[in-house]
Amino acid sequence: MEFLLNINLGFKVDLGQRVIVVGGGDVAMDAARTAAREVAEVEVLTALDAARAALHQPQVDPVAAMREAMDVAREAVRTGAREVRVVCLESWEEMPAQRFEIEEALAEGLTIHPRLGPKRIVGRDGKVAGLETLQVRRVFDEQRRFNPQVIEGTEQVLAADSVILAIGQTADLEFLTPADGVEITPRGTIQVNPETLATTAPGIYAGGDVAFGPRIFIEGVANGHRAARSIHEYLSGRRLAASAEVTWVRVDHARQALLGPPVEGPRLPRVYPGYRAAGRREPPTLPIDRRIGIAEVELKYPDETAQAQARRCVRCGIHPIFDARQCILCGGCVDICPEYCLRMVPVSQITGDEAVTALVQLVTGSPQSAIGNRQSAITSATATGTATVMIMDATKCIRCALCAIRCPTGAISMEAFRYAEAWVSV
Repeated sequence: MEFLLNINLGFKVDLGQRVIVVGGGDVAMDAARTAAREVAEVEVLTALDAARAALHQPQVDPVAAMREAMDVAREAVRTGAREVRVVCLESWEEMPAQRFEIEEALAEGLTIHPRLGPKRIVGRDGKVAGLETLQVRRVFDEQRRFNPQVIEGTEQVLAADSVILAIGQTADLEFLTPADGVEITPRGTIQVNPETLATTAPGIYAGGDVAFGPRIFIEGVANGHRAARSIHEYLSGRRLAASAEVTWVRVDHARQALLGPPVEGPRLPRVYPGYRAAGRREPPTLPIDRRIGIAEVELKYPDETAQAQARRCVRCGIHPIFDARQCILCGGCVDICPEYCLRMVPVSQITGDEAVTALVQLVTGSPQSAIGNRQSAITSATATGTATVMIMDATKCIRCALCAIRCPTGAISMEAFRYAEAWVSV
């Protein structure tokens, strides 16, 4: 973290030409790729300094000298003049780093050594000379607990000018004393109530990594909100309760839009034609030979590509809503659904909990057990209008709105889900 912090603040960090990063996570990949770009920048600056010196020499073409310097610098980056290695305990499959981070690291010329563990840093004349390593037999035991085992006698030394450790972090809790009353768990984290985030000391709250171990950033933000509410309750002496406002906003009246003049309000959502054929495109990146220093590697989409990617959205906040009172079970929506997520089935084939059983009786007017065969289904159909139900697999729905457009009775509408949460004193 100190290395990444110094680099991003613009401070000069002398890594030498051979760098080893220990670790297999995202931070390790970030440190390794940053180190490679830092070493590459040194190559470029060295070439430019040579070019500037040549400009002061007589009979030297300045344009040719600068062009040659840039060629030398780019070639140094492309051919791997920088030597950055990653050493990690895990195998390729076990490495916790995201796949794209690993792929980008390999593309930038880094070497990754899986199943290799550090034993000691080798020094010479007060400076780093290499890293002594051991082969790793396994990282996790039979219970999938982190318990690395090395193979004795497999020592080897990898030459290095710098070694960067990226093997995880723990909270520094040395400032806490027994008099504070804040208890620590066996994992080395602060013990908290998971609901209120209160520690064992009155009026003290904790969250994020220091309480739960490594988490993503957004979980730390959520913990901050939760702790703030608990602190408010502690200071005010009043309990807070969540007040949720849930609304469904009808996007369009499909039947009127189809059969009559356009209605006012938002247009009916439609999935962009050919959205399946438009595969996901990764944003463009800086060419390998230009990734030096703290240059931004991932670039923005060109406008046309960005628009094409946006058209792949299926608007998952909008849902088809069915009004059983208007449905005539014509099957039009089933026929037109491109994802086959709608089906019409006999009531007798429906199974579920008590809520499903009660719903069937409410809609049909008869207990489900009385609609168990074709004859009783016909009888029930005479009394209730139908003994057939429609079921939907919402996980397949792409929000194309074709069912709402096709429905002749307006029984299907497209509605947007809106949710707002507030906290009030009670």
